[in-house]
Amino acid sequence: MKNVINRQITALGAAVLAAALVVPTLGRDAPGRPPAAAITAPATSPANLRRPHMHNAGGRPRTFGADRFTEDKVKEVLAFAKKHLPEEYKRFETLRKENPRQARRAIRRLWWLYKRVRHLPPEIQAAAVAKHRLNVAIFQTRRDFLRTEDASRKAELTKKLQTLLGKQFDNDQIVKEYRIKVLAQQLAELKAEVGRRKKDRSKIIAERLKRLLSSAPATRSGA
Repeated sequence: MKNVINRQITALGAAVLAAALVVPTLGRDAPGRPPAAAITAPATSPANLRRPHMHNAGGRPRTFGADRFTEDKVKEVLAFAKKHLPEEYKRFETLRKENPRQARRAIRRLWWLYKRVRHLPPEIQAAAVAKHRLNVAIFQTRRDFLRTEDASRKAELTKKLQTLLGKQFDNDQIVKEYRIKVLAQQLAELKAEVGRRKKDRSKIIAERLKRLLSSAPATRSGA
């Protein structure tokens, strides 16, 4: 009997501790969300893994890294998509009317692509965009391959995939070779700078010492 009572006391203590952990969570529920969501959602559920700082109260994206996603940026991305990705631009326009939440996801994906390629030379940018479009085509072709049971159709789609993968490889090579060229140029410039600094070591140190001695010491604001 004593063991039974001890087990009941232990269970009661665990229940009280669990309630203490759940109650503060209920107070942080978003407006309109049923309080039960805080109890039933596991700790590793998608709802608890979202990053709330990425959205404002209306669910709209606030920032992408250090970049605030303004209306000007939306227009800039859409102008890029309209020119280079007409299919995705058309899809976005449809989603904006029918499913605003999906439209926000689509514009975020377009933004990351645009951010990566916007400063590239035109011919390299074209290769990067072509690679993106080929990625989409490869995904769709693979999906069609997995859905069909017809042997001749599978053979046709296999051949199509091989062609798409070849084109994707070629465009990827163009982008990578450009990056190598840029890095090689940066490395050459850095080596030249290091060489100049090595020759001018005494002069550089003297100039820095002069600035340190002639400038008023920096003070903290409000000190």
